[in-house]
Amino acid sequence: MTEARFNELPPVVKQTFDQWAKFTSDQPSGESLFRDMFYRFFFVHELGHGVQNRVLSIRTRSEGTISETEEDCYQDEIQSKRIAIAWWREHDEVYLTRLVADFRKIESHLPDPVPVGQDKVRYFIDNYTKLGNDPAAHGWYQLDLVIAAYDQPAESFQQVLDSLPSVRYRRQAF
Repeated sequence: MTEARFNELPPVVKQTFDQWAKFTSDQPSGESLFRDMFYRFFFVHELGHGVQNRVLSIRTRSEGTISETEEDCYQDEIQSKRIAIAWWREHDEVYLTRLVADFRKIESHLPDPVPVGQDKVRYFIDNYTKLGNDPAAHGWYQLDLVIAAYDQPAESFQQVLDSLPSVRYRRQAF
């Protein structure tokens, strides 16, 4: 994980955040939105990736080997978002509710990168690297995954941690 400062971002990225902030009713600038997203929510999300790796490492030492599947990229992302959402529900639910409302508004203005008739999870898995190189598509998926995780039944932070698998993920519907 690396830290980015808004003033050091490429102009096109700054412009994207400025535009996204205009879609919300509470973000006065792209920099404000960026800070709200990355210095708060996605910071915990990135810690969630570390937690998942550590839990899997500990559990697989005592329970056996990790069986890798192609779905890992999707499950890693959704699980990290579940971790962050559970954390923020317990520590600042007002912030989380506001941020997810902003994400819904922003996403509603963005083009859906998933081709008509294709499953968004399967498309994410099959095009993971390509999507990571496309800021618009990657941004759409990040927002969509947060919203999907948020819309799941609420769980405590401890429940989310307890539900982390002891082997790599098998595809689940979200």
